[in-house]
Order: sequence, then C-alpha cells, then structure tokens
Amino acid sequence: MMSTKAKRLWLQVTADKKKFGLMVTMLAVGLLLWGRLILLEKVPRIATADPKPAAQTTDETAVSHQALADQPVVKISIPAQFGVDLFELQPDRYRPTGIPGETSEYVQSGENSVDESNRRQHAMETAREMTLQAVLGGANPSVMIDGQILNVGDTLDEFELIGLDGAQRTATLRCINVKDLVVKLRVSSD
Repeated sequence: MMSTKAKRLWLQVTADKKKFGLMVTMLAVGLLLWGRLILLEKVPRIATADPKPAAQTTDETAVSHQALADQPVVKISIPAQFGVDLFELQPDRYRPTGIPGETSEYVQSGENSVDESNRRQHAMETAREMTLQAVLGGANPSVMIDGQILNVGDTLDEFELIGLDGAQRTATLRCINVKDLVVKLRVSSD
C-alpha cells in the first residue's frame, strides 16, 4: 500500500489534467532523447566529399565525348541592345485610375470626354432638384424623396439608393449613367 505522503503527492500531481498531461509528455520526450544518447554510440557526422577526384574513365564516357564533338556547332547572335526595356513603365499602355476619395478625375480626350461631362452635368442638375423629405427607420429602413418611398437598391430617375443614415438624416445615391458620381442628400431643417 502507498503511504499517505505518496497518496497526497499523487493526488496533487494528477489534480490538473492539463499539467499532468504536459508533465507526462515532457517526461516521454526526455526519455527518448536520453535513450538516443545511450543507444547511439557513434553520432552521425556531416558527410564530406573525398578531396581526391576519381581519375577513372570508361570507354563509354570516351565514346559519348567523341559523339558530342562530332555535332555541328550552332551560333546564336544576340543584339547588343533590345528595342524595348521590359522593366520600363510605358504610360501610353496604361490608363490612370483615380484614388478613392480624390476629387480630381481622369478626363479622356475626344468625344467621349465631352459626352461624359454632359452626362455628369445633367446628373448634377437632376440631383439638385431632388428633395429628401424623410428618413424612415425600423426593420426595413427607407427614405422619401420627392414623394416616393425608396429602399436601399431602388432607383429613382437615373439614381440608385445605396445607403441611408437615420441619425444624420441623410441618403446616399449613386448615379447609374455617370461613373463615380455619388450624391448625398440631407433632410432640410426648414
């Protein structure tokens, strides 16, 4: 039978399962390392090559060297300077993009930029005529713009409602016809 001191020690050691498991694992790893040192009398060393090269040649290697010598020599001329530097940026091949939040925009040359400018101007005039009358909260928040009730994702004229804020009493609309045109409407305090 175990003495009372041994029982008390055993209860303290096995009281916490995680600590006991960690102790048993560390004991097993320690025994493995200790056993490796005892069982392996000669510890493996790093392999090194023999400094003396083998000077033996066989008839097969001599024949293969002779076969290579009989092949025709092909010469390739490489131009001193290539026409294109592969690491040089070529701005004419890339269209600049705007940084989000930046007010300036890239304007294309030609008729497309004039058409885009006209569409932007028309959309801005339409947005100035809109009146945000109310922001309605609840389970399905919505806004009332010019007498029409809209939920997020609904469209009014050429604008889509993309967000609303009941605390600020604002609605955010994105123009469908003009790229990167976002308008924020606020309920007037009149």
